[in-house]
Amino acid sequence: MKVSFCYQPELEYERILCLYHQLPFGIYQDNGFLVLPYRLPRHPKTVYLPDIPGFSPIRYLKELRTNPWPDIPLPKNPATEKVLKAIKETSFRPQKISQTACLKTKKNWFLIQPLFEDYFLDLFPQYRLFRITLETYWTRYGTLVSFGSRKQKGKKIILKIYLRDDMGLPQIAEGFLSGFYREIFNRRLQYSFLQREAIVDFILQETKLARLFPDYPSTLKAKYSISKLQKHCLASAAYLKKLGFETQTGLSLDQDKLLINNRSPKITFSPTEELILKKLVKNADEPISYFELGDFIWKNDPDKFSLWALSRLIYKIRHKLYQNSISPEHIKNLRGRGYYYTSQP
Repeated sequence: MKVSFCYQPELEYERILCLYHQLPFGIYQDNGFLVLPYRLPRHPKTVYLPDIPGFSPIRYLKELRTNPWPDIPLPKNPATEKVLKAIKETSFRPQKISQTACLKTKKNWFLIQPLFEDYFLDLFPQYRLFRITLETYWTRYGTLVSFGSRKQKGKKIILKIYLRDDMGLPQIAEGFLSGFYREIFNRRLQYSFLQREAIVDFILQETKLARLFPDYPSTLKAKYSISKLQKHCLASAAYLKKLGFETQTGLSLDQDKLLINNRSPKITFSPTEELILKKLVKNADEPISYFELGDFIWKNDPDKFSLWALSRLIYKIRHKLYQNSISPEHIKNLRGRGYYYTSQP
């Protein structure tokens, strides 16, 4: 396996344009990513998309809808050139990467690369006779790591990944595996985002590769504090609205069926969690007391009720709201009175 690292400042414009390409299709919004004009280190479901004064992506919606998964370098066509030109005509200039951080990551990767290659080929021995090349490009922007589809010609495979300069070895491995199987996951198997992430998480957490990446941050099992993320959730919603891609419509009921943003939840709620949500939505903006909720949930087994048990349920509901691409702050706690649902968090 051959791995190279490089930085091409000119590609940063195309990198940013690729991020804009995702927005009209709701790829980030539907999968619970926070789109922010700043970096949120170490949180695996954030996208750093810089604010470009003078550039309004919504004006180029037709051009941006051409391809939800463009590879870099972008194909040369009038639509792409039009949007790139508009970005470059602003006063925006891409930030420089951290050379010190990049050199450290590069050095550490080459120390473990022989083991990574051995472990990967032990898991997937059908690729032992292939010549695999991984081209790693440093970037300031986007998700922790992003990737293109692998290019294969005979026994030669080439992959490209785009690694944020504040990331490290686990993200290189994640980008490699995601890019390696992207076409199979997307087209042949038609896996969802959650299914693809679950497979990559399993490989990096439950196989011998876990020995190399003990600190791998799982995208699906990210631990976070609702209170700490609240301001970032609100900032993401405001930023998407500013860019012209406001998507959240909140919770609603369709013949007693719970909907999020007018669709069935991607992350399902337990029967008890769904009961609470339905009751709160039916009584939107009206606080329901803790004891009324407790009686509603545990009426057949009142000994199970406690304020702590209720607060844990609400915590889990907020966690799943976030996973379903909606602000946890739709569920409010009116201290001393009870919980309520609001469509305007």
